Amino acid sequence: MILIRTIRGRTRCWMAPAVILGVLTLVLPIDVEGQQSAGGDGLNAPPISLGMAGLPGVIAIPNAGTIAPGYAHLSYNRTPNYGQFSPGAIAGQHNIQFAVGLFSRIVISGRGSEVVSSELQKPIFIRNAGVIELVERTWLARDLSANLQLLLLEESASLPAIAIGAQDFGGASNLFEARYGVVSKTFWGRARLSAGYGWDAGVLRGFFGGIEASPIRQVTLLGDYDAERFRGGLRLQPFPESLVRRGAPRPTVDVIWTEGEGVTWAVSLRAALDQDWVERGPRSAQRLTPLGTDPEVSTVAVLAQLLSDDGFENISVSVREGDLLRIEYENRRYNQHELDGLARVLRRVGHNLPEGVEGVRIVLKQTNVRALQVDLTSEDLLRFLEGAIRPEVFQERVSVRYPEAPRSLTGPIDRSVNSSFFKADLTLNPLIETLAFWDLGVFDARFSLQPNLRFTLFSGTVLEAQYLIPIGQTEHYRMGPSRSTLPEAELDRALLHHARWWSLSGRSALVAQWSVGRFDLGNVGIRQEASLSLWGGLVTLGADVAAVGYRRQKLDRLLALGRARLLVPSADARLTVTAGRFLDEDHGVVVDVSRFFADTEIGLVLRHSDRGSVAGIRIALPLTFGRDLPPSRVRVRAPAEWRYGQQSIVFADRNIIRGDVARSLPPRSGLHQIYLDRDRLHPASVKAAVADPRFWR
Repeated sequence: MILIRTIRGRTRCWMAPAVILGVLTLVLPIDVEGQQSAGGDGLNAPPISLGMAGLPGVIAIPNAGTIAPGYAHLSYNRTPNYGQFSPGAIAGQHNIQFAVGLFSRIVISGRGSEVVSSELQKPIFIRNAGVIELVERTWLARDLSANLQLLLLEESASLPAIAIGAQDFGGASNLFEARYGVVSKTFWGRARLSAGYGWDAGVLRGFFGGIEASPIRQVTLLGDYDAERFRGGLRLQPFPESLVRRGAPRPTVDVIWTEGEGVTWAVSLRAALDQDWVERGPRSAQRLTPLGTDPEVSTVAVLAQLLSDDGFENISVSVREGDLLRIEYENRRYNQHELDGLARVLRRVGHNLPEGVEGVRIVLKQTNVRALQVDLTSEDLLRFLEGAIRPEVFQERVSVRYPEAPRSLTGPIDRSVNSSFFKADLTLNPLIETLAFWDLGVFDARFSLQPNLRFTLFSGTVLEAQYLIPIGQTEHYRMGPSRSTLPEAELDRALLHHARWWSLSGRSALVAQWSVGRFDLGNVGIRQEASLSLWGGLVTLGADVAAVGYRRQKLDRLLALGRARLLVPSADARLTVTAGRFLDEDHGVVVDVSRFFADTEIGLVLRHSDRGSVAGIRIALPLTFGRDLPPSRVRVRAPAEWRYGQQSIVFADRNIIRGDVARSLPPRSGLHQIYLDRDRLHPASVKAAVADPRFWR
């Protein structure tokens, strides 16, 4: 209720129905990629690009366009906003925008701006370690803002596209605030007209309009009026669109003329997030080594050895009554996605099926604990690998469920083939902590390295240790919220984990993990996590309880959180709501919406508690190779998940930097990262991804 009252008091009256309408439009499919490339009724229609505010637009005004899901735009321009400042007071302006297509009808973007003053401004006084420091400044204003646009109606042959949006909403410093509605229509396959109205605004006050015309695909002529000034420009996109689909960023260069201001320029990059960052190992279509023909050697024994040679661990291969081939394995080599390991295993089995086998059962393990089961017939597998069955048909014929207890087997193979016990992974995790467009700098950062050692002891039991090695920081970072110089290297994590997994049925399962030790530099204690998956993982209910303190002799703080997660397999998207008592003893709620594009995850987060509200965007991607080195006694590898995020305070009267709102314990060792493959190892999500061609290339 606190969150509802806060939002209601800080947002405009139109936003509630707009958000509801926007959520409803998510379920309606649209051809966003066609809009990006063809714009409605012609091959040369202007492509969608970012305007000055960071939203799809002409120059200074938005249009009713959208960004295809899985695409990201990054742009920079030097165009000043003279409407908010006296022209004589501005010596220049730097603007950086980032936009991402998270869903087909919603565009989320951020903008950071620094307005440079023509004369020296009043200095800033900073108290650091009891000493007051004076910092001189030449900038007039710095602003970090968020933008949102909802596409209400897709353009058709007879109807225009209609969108509503908000620029620079939330927070306390709203230099470029605007609420608007805009209509766009493509004519003759080469031009797009846009018109709209802005209200309650710092910019776009009144009626605005613009035109984009593309005589050829790589050149767009621009002109707009933002209710105050006329602008004209030329947009050049020299690289073909096909390069973007293949993973290459597409550059765009704008030359802009503004009435009474002169000529400036802008540059941007557009890239696809669902491209592989590095080449995956198991996607080769080559035929794998067949079984030998030595009659003295058991075929299942040879298959177990082939899987061991591939780097899989805890392997068990057996045949029940001569018709069902059962394979259990653990994958710690193909670490970008568990389905990479599954694709490799299915290829091995398909090319080396023992005679007389009619069915195949694959059981995936995590720390030698059964986590998922895949069932299919040998005929379907062989026909699929030969290309005789379409991926969609194969997907329907594959059964994915939580594992059931194994029945009596004949011809079993040693269950400890290539055991993972007493083996260690040393992962080198980079850490970047940043402050963007704040009082003392445009971008300040601290860089560290976190070597993490995970040592498997027994089934479900892991010992973890992590060391923090600070590398360096920018000059002003030490004056930020941490108020500290570069710290010394020290042990910041030492934990003993034990996990258990219970399959309640093929569609529901319970997994729990107990952890004890040092969680980070400031928290020592004991923690229990539990996650109940229902309906094949479509709904997950969880609990996270911990008693922690700064010293092990005094565990004086209690963390108690409940979590509900909704999975949308068709979009590989998740909505997570976490509420309760957080690490700093504040009570509140966290709402997280995320979506995967290949192995890159983009998420939007809103945190609200007794201490305030912050919102931000995060990105998580694997830095490891598609195929790591085979597991050994000690193996060095890159992280399977690296996270970076940027957040800002919202629903507040003052702009301050807060890092203590609705905090939890570090998630990197949690259930969803370690045992659920970044929350993707559910029957519903695996079933949806089985037909994805990228796992079989």
